[in-house]
Amino acid sequence: MNIVIYKVKHTVLGQYASFSLLSGILLLSVFVPPFHQGNFTVCVFKNIFGVPGAGCGMTRAFLFLGHGNIHEAVSLNINSPLAFAIVVFLWACMAVKIFIGKEVRIRLMQLEKLLLYLASASFMIIGWMYNLFFNPYV
Repeated sequence: MNIVIYKVKHTVLGQYASFSLLSGILLLSVFVPPFHQGNFTVCVFKNIFGVPGAGCGMTRAFLFLGHGNIHEAVSLNINSPLAFAIVVFLWACMAVKIFIGKEVRIRLMQLEKLLLYLASASFMIIGWMYNLFFNPYV
C-alpha cells in the first residue's frame, strides 16, 4: 500500500456536493441529541423485510458517536465506530482536495484489495448477525 498526494487541476460541483453531504452528516451527529426510541427506524431493509439489516441502528449510533458515547453506539450497531471513522476520513480528504488543492489517493496491491474486501464482508456479516440475534434496540 502506498499513499500518494496529487495536485488537483480543478474541483467539480460533485466534490462540493459530497463535501457538503459529509459535513451535514458530521454536523448532525454532533448537534442532534442521541436517543433510544422503541419502534423508530429509518432502515429500508427492516421496513421492507421486517428483520434488521446490517446497517440498522447506524443513524442513532452516529448520533451517539458525535456526542462521544462509543459504548451506546456499539450497542446500536457494532460497526458504527468503523463507519464513523471512514466518514471522518472521507470528509478530511474532501476538505484537503477542495481547500488545499491536493488529492489523497491510497493505492492497494491486489492481495491488499482482496483482504480489504474480505474484511469488509466479514464485518458486515458479523454486524448483521449481531443485529439479528443480540441487538435489543433494532
